[in-house]
Amino acid sequence: MVQIATGIGWAVSPDGIRPGTLPCQLLDHATGYLLAAGILTALARRARGGPATHVSVSLTRTATWLLDQPRRTPYPGTDGAHPNIDDYRVPLGDGWTGISPPGLLDGHPLHWPHLLPRYGQSSPTFPSD
Repeated sequence: MVQIATGIGWAVSPDGIRPGTLPCQLLDHATGYLLAAGILTALARRARGGPATHVSVSLTRTATWLLDQPRRTPYPGTDGAHPNIDDYRVPLGDGWTGISPPGLLDGHPLHWPHLLPRYGQSSPTFPSD
């Protein structure tokens, strides 16, 4: 409902009459990622002797941020009038594709640094220091 109320659902409307659907709960995921980043930043600051920090996020604030991001150039064969999932699909290698991360960092589009390991190929361990 918040995706529709904030305009995200309308940004992907197939006909301008009904809101469109996204391949994921974009707003929930992005807000969760921002919350996780804020918590990790606050914990790192506290571990270095800084003060405790309050972290809060807002679905509507995240929606505004997402909608303010520049649109990617549409791939050939798409009309460009409405965002298309293929506008955001990026090759990851080895025949895999993914959805590009939203936003910019220092004015540069974000990207995935490497292909994830194949399913079942990573050991469930943390690096030891």
